[in-house]
Amino acid sequence: MNVWTFLLGIITAAGAGFASAVVYSYANRKKTKAEAQKLSAEAADYITKAATDLLTKAQHQAEKTEIKLLVEIQRLESRINELSEAVVLLVDQLRENNLEPQLPENFSHPGGK
Repeated sequence: MNVWTFLLGIITAAGAGFASAVVYSYANRKKTKAEAQKLSAEAADYITKAATDLLTKAQHQAEKTEIKLLVEIQRLESRINELSEAVVLLVDQLRENNLEPQLPENFSHPGGK
Protein backbone atom coordinates (compact mmCIF):
# COMPACT_ATOMS: atom_id res chain seq x y z
CA MET A 1 0.00 0.00 0.00
CA ASN A 2 1.51 3.31 -0.96
CA VAL A 3 1.43 6.54 1.04
CA TRP A 4 -1.37 8.10 -0.99
CA THR A 5 -3.63 5.09 -0.51
CA PHE A 6 -2.92 5.15 3.23
CA LEU A 7 -3.64 8.90 3.50
CA LEU A 8 -6.79 8.48 1.44
CA GLY A 9 -7.93 5.78 3.88
CA ILE A 10 -7.32 8.04 6.87
CA ILE A 11 -9.15 10.97 5.28
CA THR A 12 -12.04 8.71 4.26
CA ALA A 13 -12.31 7.24 7.75
CA ALA A 14 -12.30 10.71 9.33
CA GLY A 15 -14.93 11.89 6.86
CA ALA A 16 -17.02 8.79 7.51
CA GLY A 17 -16.94 9.44 11.25
CA PHE A 18 -17.93 13.06 10.81
CA ALA A 19 -20.71 12.27 8.35
CA SER A 20 -22.02 9.51 10.59
CA ALA A 21 -22.09 11.90 13.56
CA VAL A 22 -23.96 14.53 11.54
CA VAL A 23 -26.52 12.02 10.31
CA TYR A 24 -26.96 10.62 13.80
CA SER A 25 -27.39 14.08 15.30
CA TYR A 26 -29.94 15.10 12.69
CA ALA A 27 -31.82 11.82 13.00
CA ASN A 28 -31.93 12.11 16.79
CA ARG A 29 -33.79 15.40 16.59
CA LYS A 30 -36.36 14.26 14.05
CA LYS A 31 -37.00 10.61 14.85
CA THR A 32 -37.37 8.36 17.81
CA LYS A 33 -34.23 6.89 19.32
CA ALA A 34 -34.70 3.55 17.51
CA GLU A 35 -35.26 5.21 14.16
CA ALA A 36 -32.24 7.44 14.69
CA GLN A 37 -30.04 4.45 15.45
CA LYS A 38 -31.28 2.60 12.39
CA LEU A 39 -30.68 5.63 10.18
CA SER A 40 -27.24 6.12 11.70
CA ALA A 41 -26.33 2.46 11.12
CA GLU A 42 -27.54 2.64 7.52
CA ALA A 43 -25.52 5.81 6.95
CA ALA A 44 -22.43 4.21 8.48
CA ASP A 45 -22.89 1.15 6.27
CA TYR A 46 -23.26 3.33 3.17
CA ILE A 47 -20.20 5.40 4.07
CA THR A 48 -18.18 2.27 4.86
CA LYS A 49 -19.13 0.73 1.51
CA ALA A 50 -18.24 3.92 -0.34
CA ALA A 51 -14.88 4.14 1.46
CA THR A 52 -14.16 0.47 0.78
CA ASP A 53 -14.98 0.87 -2.90
CA LEU A 54 -12.77 3.95 -3.11
CA LEU A 55 -9.85 2.20 -1.41
CA THR A 56 -10.29 -0.89 -3.60
CA LYS A 57 -10.13 1.25 -6.73
CA ALA A 58 -7.09 3.13 -5.42
CA GLN A 59 -5.35 -0.16 -4.57
CA HIS A 60 -6.09 -1.54 -8.03
CA GLN A 61 -4.71 1.60 -9.66
CA ALA A 62 -1.60 1.44 -7.47
CA GLU A 63 -1.02 -2.19 -8.50
CA LYS A 64 -1.37 -1.30 -12.20
CA THR A 65 1.08 1.57 -11.77
CA GLU A 66 3.54 -0.70 -9.94
CA ILE A 67 3.47 -3.22 -12.79
CA LYS A 68 4.08 -0.46 -15.36
CA LEU A 69 7.00 0.87 -13.31
CA LEU A 70 8.56 -2.58 -12.95
CA VAL A 71 8.37 -3.12 -16.71
CA GLU A 72 9.96 0.30 -17.30
CA ILE A 73 12.74 -0.47 -14.79
CA GLN A 74 13.53 -3.71 -16.61
CA ARG A 75 13.61 -1.90 -19.95
CA LEU A 76 15.93 0.80 -18.61
CA GLU A 77 18.24 -1.75 -16.96
CA SER A 78 18.53 -3.57 -20.27
CA ARG A 79 19.30 -0.32 -22.08
CA ILE A 80 21.95 0.61 -19.50
CA ASN A 81 23.61 -2.77 -20.04
CA GLU A 82 23.59 -2.27 -23.83
CA LEU A 83 25.12 1.19 -23.53
CA SER A 84 27.72 0.01 -21.02
CA GLU A 85 28.80 -2.74 -23.41
CA ALA A 86 29.06 -0.20 -26.24
CA VAL A 87 31.24 2.10 -24.10
CA VAL A 88 33.54 -0.80 -23.24
CA LEU A 89 33.91 -1.72 -26.92
CA LEU A 90 34.65 1.88 -27.90
CA VAL A 91 37.21 2.31 -25.11
CA ASP A 92 38.89 -0.94 -26.17
CA GLN A 93 38.98 0.19 -29.81
CA LEU A 94 40.53 3.52 -28.89
CA ARG A 95 43.19 1.80 -26.80
CA GLU A 96 43.95 -0.69 -29.60
CA ASN A 97 44.75 2.32 -31.77
CA ASN A 98 47.02 3.81 -29.11
CA LEU A 99 44.51 6.44 -28.11
CA GLU A 100 43.70 6.98 -24.49
CA PRO A 101 40.08 8.03 -23.99
CA GLN A 102 39.36 10.92 -21.65
CA LEU A 103 37.05 9.24 -19.18
CA PRO A 104 35.48 10.68 -16.05
CA GLU A 105 37.41 10.03 -12.84
CA ASN A 106 34.67 7.79 -11.48
CA PHE A 107 34.49 5.66 -14.65
CA SER A 108 35.22 2.03 -14.00
CA HIS A 109 36.09 -0.10 -17.03
CA PRO A 110 34.28 -3.41 -16.56
CA GLY A 111 37.18 -5.25 -18.22
CA GLY A 112 39.54 -3.96 -15.55
CA LYS A 113 41.75 -2.05 -18.00
